[in-house]
Amino acid sequence: MKNSNQAKAARARWADPIYRANQLKAIRAKLSDTSYTKRRLKALRTSEYRKRRSKEMFARWADPVYKERLSKSIRLALSDPVVRERQSKIMRAICADPKNKKRRSKAMLAIWADPVYRERRVKAMLVTFSDPAVRERISKSLRARCANPERREKMSKTMLAVWTDPAYRERHKKAVLASIQTPAHKERQSKQSRARWKNPEYREKISKALRARWINPEYKKQASKKMSIRMQKEKQLIQFAKQILKETGVEL
Repeated sequence: MKNSNQAKAARARWADPIYRANQLKAIRAKLSDTSYTKRRLKALRTSEYRKRRSKEMFARWADPVYKERLSKSIRLALSDPVVRERQSKIMRAICADPKNKKRRSKAMLAIWADPVYRERRVKAMLVTFSDPAVRERISKSLRARCANPERREKMSKTMLAVWTDPAYRERHKKAVLASIQTPAHKERQSKQSRARWKNPEYREKISKALRARWINPEYKKQASKKMSIRMQKEKQLIQFAKQILKETGVEL
């Protein structure tokens, strides 16, 4: 009851624009103090503090009311283009620092190495992506990104740089093969594919894309070569099967 009353009182205070402005002013003043920032960072980087905060956050996020309230607040904040741009700028600055990038990468690899965490995250992502509205929003966002030539070029360069690492390529290949070979994934892909092909607009778009490809002489040459190799292999396999059946005395 005490905590509930304190929370209500805190919300009432933050509902006051003057109180909120004063508090934000005080926080900005503190953060502008280099010595204070260094002390805070030093305290935040201790393993004891991180463990305690992690435990607290897990407990908070286990509360559906808290989770929904915070999710709404985040969505509301990110609906403001100014806030999104500011967050994007901060993240770009963080990722531009090689030390930060290396530290974040190491931390994420360690986190995802935990089977319990990985299983929980995968389940959460499946639930999230099962919502058509979420998928549409993400698809729209990706299309907008790819429509920007500069961003597309940057993404292309980044992916090419990543895929030149043999260790990353092998790790990613194993992960993809493991995920696509599960019966659940195959069934889901089959359902999605059938649903897409029922859409006349989708069929027409794919048809146009294929026709455009086959107009390209280089593509046609490569595709014909691959098809010829595949047919040759199938022919050899059939001949081999016939030979085996003949040797075992089985007639076709």
